[in-house]
Amino acid sequence: MTKEIQGLTRVRTQWVKLTEIHTRPDDFQHRASVCNEYHADELARALKGKQELPPVDVWRNPETRELIIIDGHHRHEAHIRASRQKVRVVIYEGPERDAVLYALKANSETKLPMAAWERSDAAWRLVCKTENGEDDGTSVYSKAELVKNSQVSNGTIGTMRSTRKKLLEAGQDLPRTWEAAQMLLRREAADKLTDEDFNEMTKARAEKLYEKFGKEIGREADIEVVPKNRTLG
Repeated sequence: MTKEIQGLTRVRTQWVKLTEIHTRPDDFQHRASVCNEYHADELARALKGKQELPPVDVWRNPETRELIIIDGHHRHEAHIRASRQKVRVVIYEGPERDAVLYALKANSETKLPMAAWERSDAAWRLVCKTENGEDDGTSVYSKAELVKNSQVSNGTIGTMRSTRKKLLEAGQDLPRTWEAAQMLLRREAADKLTDEDFNEMTKARAEKLYEKFGKEIGREADIEVVPKNRTLG
């Protein structure tokens, strides 16, 4: 019985040889580190203790027919470290774009959750992913798809999309991380400031600081003057 999940069709669960499993971490492992050594060792110890792990989720490439991991890289590594010959997998079929989204959502929700910055970097890379592979090509994923699967807010995804647009308009190559993209955009904005813009900005900041601190300082100065003018009786 087949089942639709995240745009993919769940075909079946079966045991396969470890040698038949492939990985493409650049596309399907959205963490900064492909393998957390401690986590992999813990899972391997569980296998050696006769415990079974949940199956590894794999996507069948429609062109090559290869089975590629989309969720369960640490479980796969644990089977290798436990000297297992086979691993239980759930096979999914469907478009690669949906397999990438499935991997992003699964990585965001698993027992070894991604850090916030890892989720942001993963979302940024998918914001930049285009149909023709060029920076200025048509985006593969919609804003709604990324918000739904990345656990990154609607506002942040919107900012990422506008940042991509502004960097491309400035003729910049798109960085791989969200932090680098933000830094590059700020540098672009600073480079465009004229002397007049800079003076206006400085003046506005000075006025804002006066509104916040100047009057308070003035009141404190008035209070201090009173004792000095008071005569002793």
